[in-house]
Amino acid sequence: MRWGVQMNSVIYETMKSRVVPGIIGAATKSTSPIKRWLQVSTLPQPVSIVFGRLYEETMNDLIEQSVEYEVITNSSEKTYITPDCQLTNVSKGNKDVDVLFRKGNVIYYREVKCNLSLDSEKSKVTAQKVQNISSRLKILFPDCEINFAILNMDWDGKKTNMHDVRIEYAGEFINRLGIEDMSKQNYLNIGQQLGRDYREGIDAR
Repeated sequence: MRWGVQMNSVIYETMKSRVVPGIIGAATKSTSPIKRWLQVSTLPQPVSIVFGRLYEETMNDLIEQSVEYEVITNSSEKTYITPDCQLTNVSKGNKDVDVLFRKGNVIYYREVKCNLSLDSEKSKVTAQKVQNISSRLKILFPDCEINFAILNMDWDGKKTNMHDVRIEYAGEFINRLGIEDMSKQNYLNIGQQLGRDYREGIDAR
């Protein structure tokens, strides 16, 4: 007996074998890419917001691990670009630059968006921001090619652009850096383990 249930009950086993896998699957097949990657059924909105910032910072940390690329932004202090096209750590009146790095005469700029399911107005604003910052970067680095895109945390995906701004997925971004060989399954396993670490940390509080 467990919680008043006879564990060898045919009815219990029949219901368990049908219901439990289905509801676990429904809980983990979330439309939220964050919950889907971490394999958690619930995640408070404030935690999701913090995750977005930390994922952005992590991408900057990964660039620092690469021997092929030169990091421009970093995870310790937010970078902004001014209307007169200068990089600064002052936020007032300036636009924030999520991820910026360089290889030779190519400047890579990425606007990190964990969730691509934005309404039409938000997606338009995001695309306009990327194009605006890219124009400023072209003035700042006149002799360089500006490679810009929206970076999404999914390993891959079918959506290729947002209002004519290219979407790059984590698989392409991470493997470009050449830090170590990474497959889609490796990446999904990392997310699942981070989800376990998160739950254990919450349970231990």
